[in-house]
Amino acid sequence: MRLTSGGPLADVLNKVLTHVYDLRPLLTTADEVGLDVLSQILWPAISTSIVSSMGNTIFAAGRPDELHKVS
Repeated sequence: MRLTSGGPLADVLNKVLTHVYDLRPLLTTADEVGLDVLSQILWPAISTSIVSSMGNTIFAAGRPDELHKVS
């Protein structure tokens, strides 16, 4: 699933989904042996990266202009 509406957060989500989609073989193999790679490894790394690089912007409550500056 990809977001078609424009916007900085939609672009970030689409990039994340593209990378996760590329890892399907790894995720499938890990699932077969009982490892939850997505929630135990990938999501913590993804969320940490997003917060460290864009945290001031995506959590800019009441400052929509800050959100729209992200490319």
